[in-house]
Amino acid sequence: MKNFSITTAILATILTLSSCQKFLDTDSPSSFEPSIVFADPLLAEAALLGAYDILGENNSYRNRLIHTFCNSDIELQNASIQGIGSNSTRRAIAIYNIRSDNGEINGASNPYTFAYMGIERLNLLIAGIRAHGDLNNAALARVYGEALALRAFYYFDLIRWHGDVPARFEPASGATLRVGRADRDEIYIQILEDLKTATQHLPWPGGSASHNRVYRMNKAFAHAFRARVALHAGGYSLRPIGENGGEMRLSTNPALERKAMYEIAREETAYVIANEGRGFRLENDFERIFRDNMREDASVGRESIFELPYSPGNRGQWLSFYGLRHTGSDRFHDSPSNVKGEAGPSPIMWYWFDDRDLRREVSVAPFRYEGTNSATTATQIIQASSGTPNIRTWFFGKLRAEWGARRMGGNDDGIRPIVMRYADVLLMFAEAQNELEGPTTPHNGLSAQNVLRRVRERAFDDQTAVSTYIANVSASPERFFQAIMDERAFEFLGEQRRNYDLNRWNRLQSEMDWARRQTLRLREGLAVGSGGRLSNIPGDRDIDFSEFPRHIFWRHVPHPTFGADVQILEIFGLRRGEFPRDEGGQSFQLTTNPILRRPNL
Repeated sequence: MKNFSITTAILATILTLSSCQKFLDTDSPSSFEPSIVFADPLLAEAALLGAYDILGENNSYRNRLIHTFCNSDIELQNASIQGIGSNSTRRAIAIYNIRSDNGEINGASNPYTFAYMGIERLNLLIAGIRAHGDLNNAALARVYGEALALRAFYYFDLIRWHGDVPARFEPASGATLRVGRADRDEIYIQILEDLKTATQHLPWPGGSASHNRVYRMNKAFAHAFRARVALHAGGYSLRPIGENGGEMRLSTNPALERKAMYEIAREETAYVIANEGRGFRLENDFERIFRDNMREDASVGRESIFELPYSPGNRGQWLSFYGLRHTGSDRFHDSPSNVKGEAGPSPIMWYWFDDRDLRREVSVAPFRYEGTNSATTATQIIQASSGTPNIRTWFFGKLRAEWGARRMGGNDDGIRPIVMRYADVLLMFAEAQNELEGPTTPHNGLSAQNVLRRVRERAFDDQTAVSTYIANVSASPERFFQAIMDERAFEFLGEQRRNYDLNRWNRLQSEMDWARRQTLRLREGLAVGSGGRLSNIPGDRDIDFSEFPRHIFWRHVPHPTFGADVQILEIFGLRRGEFPRDEGGQSFQLTTNPILRRPNL
């Protein structure tokens, strides 16, 4: 975030000079006294940007925090197996083999320290505005609201990573320099209140010159983020028992009672939905969301509501870690270390998607790019191990170097992670309303089933199939909740939502067990109701693997836009019933269109 770096120096100067009674013998009318700094919107905004600057620091959100995640039923660190023999890498974290000396999260420069650095800068700013500022000044009020929202963002992530952490909402002093852990519930209560205040001061996306890009926190984000915080505060989490024990449970604090948190989530998301069109909307084309992201389009009026403010080509390694893998330099990037594809979908995900779901070919890539060592050519290949195609190492498809506005150079690609998009607002509302009143009862004219329908309609051309599906899952709140769980898996695959969702639902273990069952059933190509060697395990929600062919066929064809310089794949055999399952020795005609034969790929 080079474009924000100057504000760090400004902030350091402000904070240093404001602590001195006299810096020079002669008074200067331009001295950085707190009464001047925190009453002036421009100087206060400079301090705010200094708190944003933390997001681009090495070992902060720039890399360590976005690279560090835990495996779930739908997402895997592609080299997870290496975490078994090591407890000091992100691969160990991926398989929950976590120790305090893990180099990814500990050390002199670590994510925890950077988060509190940002919080301290915001504490100074918030306290300064309260003491010296006039919140009737709209520009200063915007800074104040944004500071509250950004501090809540840091604290929310600290709780997600560490559980109970120190709670410091005032500038540090000698007496408070070292404080112990606080109950996370105290922090949840405070940041829920802070976000409520922030919504009163922030503009809608595009509502001011300072907020005409989605890498600044805005009113829509503050409302939606408050809903997300409420769902986590009212959900399950691992709580400590004694020195070494723990249990998954709900909060016992009356202020965070589960129903009350669902009510907050419902009201906040309903308000955002009622204001659709004020700088955000549901994108008609699912793929367009991620093409815009790769083209570094941060303009308002799209599905993205807030993105981390990375600097393109300078700070941030989102594409580098989660992008579709390139194993050598080619037309789209200049080094094999730039787009590593270190994480990807679990083996079952391609097969779990409905064949008609348009999100599948965007979200899952059953291929990678082979290096051509040329700035003009590129070639897709089936991912292989020792020459044999396999499905263990597929890749996320939402981040593709070939969609970029430039040839990528260096692993600091600067592609901005989307923190909140409008589809998440819709699904949070559907979950909350179903919990409170069921799938069919409306709240302010909105029912859970109709809001879920909007997300589902975008994913399918066959709207009759969507209506049938919605009617089936709306038979009971329990079935509808399962549908919400599944929809979030399909919609947000690869966007770092799943592990946190499963934890707040207390479904991590059960869903991991389910995914393990499906993976073993995939190997045997089993039909629904057939458990094979797992016949003693309940088969609820089994995927039918029996209709998929045992083999796939592919060939290279020229890219329809770039021509023969870019060779893409036509693949047959990855859809149900595409040709006979056991086709050995048979002659048959391919009657379907191949997958992946599209200009975007």
